[in-house]
Amino acid sequence: ARIGFARRCLACPGGNIATAGSGRAGSHCRDQGHRSGGASSQPLARQKPVGLAQLGRLQDYCINRLAHERREHFIILCLDNQNRLISEETMSVGTVNQTAVYTREVVNAALKHQAQAVILLHNHPSGELKPSRADIDVTRDIEKALAVMGIALHDHLIIADTTCVSFKSLGHL
Repeated sequence: ARIGFARRCLACPGGNIATAGSGRAGSHCRDQGHRSGGASSQPLARQKPVGLAQLGRLQDYCINRLAHERREHFIILCLDNQNRLISEETMSVGTVNQTAVYTREVVNAALKHQAQAVILLHNHPSGELKPSRADIDVTRDIEKALAVMGIALHDHLIIADTTCVSFKSLGHL
């Protein structure tokens, strides 16, 4: 259900799915008839995959997806060989300041969805943007394991309040 919402929002010709100050799925998408929890109008296999070349749109989607959560969520976005979104999977939901992440489960999910690349994302309900040592270490472990399977790790995004930081931009990938 969420993948359909992500595809519709990222494909919106209106551009920005963020809403000023709301931290939730934007009014633009509601105006376009997109539903955050509902099933897609087309079977997933028939929907055109959405390209993630526009980092701003990706970050807006991720912020809208996680900014309002009060517990940490760890999610993977699975991409095809043209960096189009093919699946979103929540790997874990934790407590207010941590969540369990298992490298094996991330790799299994990527293989299940036949991903060629992956983007990791998780939130920090505390509002702290800086990645912890554990965040950096688990990201490196996942990157190595995915590489063995021929799957690229494009980035890991941390969402804190209505802000997003990229591991790649920080030099951690």
